[in-house]
Amino acid sequence: MINKIIYKCAKKYNSDLIFPLLENCYDYQEALKVKEYLSYKLGKVFIRAYKNWYKGGGIKLIFDIIKLKKNFKEKNKS
Repeated sequence: MINKIIYKCAKKYNSDLIFPLLENCYDYQEALKVKEYLSYKLGKVFIRAYKNWYKGGGIKLIFDIIKLKKNFKEKNKS
């Protein structure tokens, strides 16, 4: 919390501290491609299941993996 306040004050006086937009980064297009990989999406599903373990995330994980696999096969077919 205090770090955010300090950052806001510091960036007013030093423009070098302002983060660039993600779209302006040199590897932004490559990052968009990586987000479409099966391993990336599978990791995202695992993280979501782990965060919701008390709501039945483990059971939902099985169905999400099946759904992900089906969608990935359909997308790569065409």
